[in-house]
Amino acid sequence: MKHHININLLIYITLIVLCAGLIISMFFVYLFTDVSEILASIVALLSTVIGAFASVVEYVHNNAIDLSNDIITIYQTFIDVPDNKLIQYKLEVIKRRNVNLFTEDDQSKIRNYLLYFNGVAEKILTNNINIKKINTILGYRFFLIMNCPYIQDAEIIPNAQMYIPAIQLHNKWRIWADKHHFKRSGDPTSLDKRFKDYYKFAEEN
Repeated sequence: MKHHININLLIYITLIVLCAGLIISMFFVYLFTDVSEILASIVALLSTVIGAFASVVEYVHNNAIDLSNDIITIYQTFIDVPDNKLIQYKLEVIKRRNVNLFTEDDQSKIRNYLLYFNGVAEKILTNNINIKKINTILGYRFFLIMNCPYIQDAEIIPNAQMYIPAIQLHNKWRIWADKHHFKRSGDPTSLDKRFKDYYKFAEEN
């Protein structure tokens, strides 16, 4: 499991620890050895510090690359499915015209769209992916379907047990959106306003 880290803090702590170790080591070396041994020890310690710092930078760099690749993969997984584009188009029309365009043929497509966000939810809820980093590419699409009253009544609410991760994500993302002034799609019919058992599922462990 990947964890989000404060890169600058990690580097600062590493430098402080290494520098403190270097100073202490030099003090004891100065007390108990001659000049030539002191110089050799300093060179060895500097090599250790540089090597350790390089390892930290490499770790941070690799972690950032992995996170970026995860986000790209998540987005690509969504747009590579033609049915997702169709459902999104109908959701956008419904939002403008308030007319239900969905038919029985759309049921499996809607379910797959929602199950996709179940998978995204697991990554965010376990802190593998940060909401801020994925909000730009998926925030609109997520709230578009979760706050659609026709989808709520036909699929999400009757099958809430199936969509617990997505409902929990809706709660977390909704709170994040309020805090960061992100305008949610379909907010007047937000799931938390129409589903009486919302918090039972949203806060379930």
